[in-house]
Amino acid sequence: MISKTVDVDIIGDGIAGLACVGALHQLGIPCRWLIDRDSAAGFSPQLVLNDVALSLLNDLFPGVDLSLGHRLDQRLVVWDSPNVDTIKQQSLSIHQGQLRQVLSEYLAEHGIKPQRVDFNQMPQPGKWQIWTQRKPLAGFLDKTQINRHRLSSGERKIHAASVKLSHHCQKSSYVVESADDGWMILIPHNLQQGTLQWCSPATTEPDDWLEQSKLIAPQISRLNDERCFNVAPSIALPMCGQSDDGGWIVAGEQAANLDPISGEGTPFSLRSAILAAAAIEAIRDKRIDAMDALLHYQSRITKTFIEHLKGCLSYYNDSFGHHPNWQDELARTQFLIEQLETVTQPDQWIEKYKMVDGRLIRINNKKGI
Repeated sequence: MISKTVDVDIIGDGIAGLACVGALHQLGIPCRWLIDRDSAAGFSPQLVLNDVALSLLNDLFPGVDLSLGHRLDQRLVVWDSPNVDTIKQQSLSIHQGQLRQVLSEYLAEHGIKPQRVDFNQMPQPGKWQIWTQRKPLAGFLDKTQINRHRLSSGERKIHAASVKLSHHCQKSSYVVESADDGWMILIPHNLQQGTLQWCSPATTEPDDWLEQSKLIAPQISRLNDERCFNVAPSIALPMCGQSDDGGWIVAGEQAANLDPISGEGTPFSLRSAILAAAAIEAIRDKRIDAMDALLHYQSRITKTFIEHLKGCLSYYNDSFGHHPNWQDELARTQFLIEQLETVTQPDQWIEKYKMVDGRLIRINNKKGI
């Protein structure tokens, strides 16, 4: 029987941190949940949660109330042609901050509350830690003299603006539209407001982004404030390790972040949290050797990231491969794929184990592995 001793710390209250707490709770593993004492609401990007993300959230937080979000029933896509493709798909538009609030309230209703701490003066860590937030992770790495390297596939950026929607806007749809050297997405928040995002290489100045739009532009009546941030996929290695009597794992976007064109950012954070919790459970239950479980975790995350890069490379190469500003982005993506496949060789650590009902178990085959 698994000990109820609290020897697992979850650090951070982002989506991955909340998901780690939820996953461990389902596995019957108590944890100490640490969040920033001085945290304040900052920039909260608008998320589109696809059917996969919604299913994962419901698995981790059964019956969670997501009524704060705005329901969408389809995606309209104009890509490399004047034709509009209508893709029926139930999804949810919601601010990241709203989603975090809903999930925090859900955990509180189930008796799980965080401990607020000063991340500049972290308490003595537990035997195992799952790190999901940049600031305390940086302090931990510095203190323990662990060298991590973040490898990026490019320098492309997103310019995001809040917008007022026009009466032409289809409020139950979000729209993706390509242009000459980038792409745009319009995400309704409700019946009046939305977010417009433009993605392009850092060398491109999006002065005329709406002038290139045929589908999105008529749906906007006014542009408001604008922000800019880097969105090139990147991965940081190593993302786990052992200590004298335990170890550490990095989950969510602190392990890797994906290209927003995929719509897989939130599902990736949720899955990485579920896998991190499963690795901890397998180690504590003495079912899998600690190093094997950690290498499996890192290999699965790395493999997912490599396959994501390959998909992005194919997608962008077909659309923007002719454009000079994209050629460096594509070359860097190809180089990173080759580098990761050569250095990490993730397949050898993936084939030994699989996930069953939230737990990591050994795969049995004819060789008894």
